[in-house]
Amino acid sequence: MTPVAHRSLISLITVIVMTITTASGQTDTLRIAQLLKDGQDYLLRQGNEKKDLDSAFFYFKQALALSRSIHSDPWVNTTLKWMGDTYLEGNDLASGVACFQQVIDFYHKRGDVLKEARAWDRLGECIPNYKASFNAEKARCFEHARQLYHAIGDTLDELLAYKDEADAHLWLPDADLAEKELLEVADGLRAIHYRRIHDVYDLLRAAAAIKNDPVKEVFYTMEMVRMLDAADTKDSSISFSGLYYSASATYARLGMWDRSLYYSRKGWNWAGSYPSGVFVIRMVEALIHNDSARTALDFLSEENRKFPPVSAFDRSLASHAAGKCYVALGDFARAEKELLKLVVYMDTTKNILLDSTDMLLDLGEFYLLTHRYDKADRYAAVLRSMIGRMASLYQMARIERFESRVDSAMGRPKDALQHFQAFHRLNDSLSGVQKAVQIQDIQVKYAVEQKDKDLRIKSGDIQLLTKQNQLQQERAERSRTVRNLIVAGLLLLLFLVYVRYRLKQQKNRQLEARQKEISDKNNELERLLHENEWLLKEVHHRVKNNLQVIMSLLKAQSDFLHDKTALAAVADSEHRVYAMSLIHQKLYKSNLVTSVRMSEYIGDLVEYLRYCFDPSRRVMFDLQVGPIDLDVQQAVPVGLIINEAITNSFKYAFPFSGDDRITILLDEIEEDRIMLSIADNGRGVPPDFDPTRHNSFGMLLISGLTEDLDGDLTVRKEKGMVIDVRFRRVDHLNK
Repeated sequence: MTPVAHRSLISLITVIVMTITTASGQTDTLRIAQLLKDGQDYLLRQGNEKKDLDSAFFYFKQALALSRSIHSDPWVNTTLKWMGDTYLEGNDLASGVACFQQVIDFYHKRGDVLKEARAWDRLGECIPNYKASFNAEKARCFEHARQLYHAIGDTLDELLAYKDEADAHLWLPDADLAEKELLEVADGLRAIHYRRIHDVYDLLRAAAAIKNDPVKEVFYTMEMVRMLDAADTKDSSISFSGLYYSASATYARLGMWDRSLYYSRKGWNWAGSYPSGVFVIRMVEALIHNDSARTALDFLSEENRKFPPVSAFDRSLASHAAGKCYVALGDFARAEKELLKLVVYMDTTKNILLDSTDMLLDLGEFYLLTHRYDKADRYAAVLRSMIGRMASLYQMARIERFESRVDSAMGRPKDALQHFQAFHRLNDSLSGVQKAVQIQDIQVKYAVEQKDKDLRIKSGDIQLLTKQNQLQQERAERSRTVRNLIVAGLLLLLFLVYVRYRLKQQKNRQLEARQKEISDKNNELERLLHENEWLLKEVHHRVKNNLQVIMSLLKAQSDFLHDKTALAAVADSEHRVYAMSLIHQKLYKSNLVTSVRMSEYIGDLVEYLRYCFDPSRRVMFDLQVGPIDLDVQQAVPVGLIINEAITNSFKYAFPFSGDDRITILLDEIEEDRIMLSIADNGRGVPPDFDPTRHNSFGMLLISGLTEDLDGDLTVRKEKGMVIDVRFRRVDHLNK
């Protein structure tokens, strides 16, 4: 969510709550709420035109005067924050901070530490980051907020404020300090099991880019993408699109355009109804470098038709993208027309953070391509000052090559040679980084393949050792037989002399041989049993991994579905697959390789379904699970029945009352006879409900699973819906 959208949402919630809680019948209160809404409409318009800011001030000042006239401190503080936001949008730092300082002082005197911290936080968010002189003040605000959050023990908000403080340091720019702080934030968020760490790695990526450290930049980008691919897809789509765009920008800075296009497309798929001119030009640039200039122009035309650029900033991006397309297509007349617009727009957007390096390079290369060397030389002079200043390795190589060609065209062979040599040095470094990234990918793939190969080799070695052991036992048995025959012959020859003595000795030797043989066989059986248990755990592990792959495929498929019924079906399938996957996970992690401890399994399954359906924990769960271990062939149907019953309760039974509850009972009602009961206090079922005739897939599945258990199914209404399943425990060893 963008800062503007975030502030708009906060304002809407604040106005609604204050209107309800502050004498909603009074005309003055409603008038203040309307004045704030009118002012916000002007403030949040795209472009921040002066006339819009003046209109916002007009309404906010009326709201402030009216709030003070009725002595309403909450309305006064809310209005002051919006006035401060308006001053800051107009780059009036002193006046904006002064408005917020009144709010901060008010909460400080009242001892309301949380609201004081949030006021500092809001001030930091409102200060623009595109003015380097503002970022020190921005960092100071977040530092105040962080210290206050720490004082009240709010660890999450403390770390998030620390992240924003590091972000401000990044824009100073002080990339070394920002990187150190962001790594501390990442460690802290992991310690409290916070999932959205990919935002931190996006800032780390930006810090590495500012430091011109491409190796670290790629590393942080890969970590960000890895976390992003594993994140919950229900998060805000604009966040996903922005982060994938950042990954695309990283690879563009390295000239790896195939990967840049890949992440541009992923980001665009997430962009939805929030298109960005920056996203568009990144997609266009990646398409052009992948030999798809015509596709790039068609894409740009379609996006400009659907979302015409409004601000000077967006118009400059559109002209830049169009100029690049026409140059790639060889249409120099149209290219010059668009690029000349870009020159005018660059003056308008000079205070907006914009990568002017690429723009200047594209303009200079266009004039070089059209043999207007004097104009190209002017751009070369400007670009010389950008070497090493925020320019990427790929951009610096482009600048050196461009200057070499300009010097050659202008009759400066010595300078041309120096720039050409510098270009080759930079290009070699760029190739080295690209190869390092490719090698890293190959190493990851090799590690996965090598692991599979090692497992196959290990399995083959076990079989070979087993056969060798069998051959050794057969040889030993034959050797013992020959030895016994020799001993028997000797005993026969000496029988007459040593009858009693030899008979006793022979019995002792036979007894020792039998004891040794029994001991050897027992040891061998123990070894084989251990190997079988290990192999069985490995099977459960692989089954669990395969089920996780199926879940990932279902999640990926859901990204391309728009039909709500299909999405619900895919989500239900994910839950069923997870119920089975959890069983195999329990099996390979425990010492029980053939049975599942149902108390642990049901608890984990319930927590997963609660996270999917009820993250706010409105529905209570009452688990009455006895110390029961079930064979895997019975644990799977039981888990699926519980999954279907809980899913049914969340879909159709709740919300119903303020005390929504689901009770799960699993216990032994008699010897080897198990009772499973899932009950909710929701809407219930009709009195004549028959699960065998009900045509819903969930009830049909529960009926089928009950038959697999060879059990009895009962569905009844009792303060809601109750599903009872009675079945007989099956002993794995007796099957």
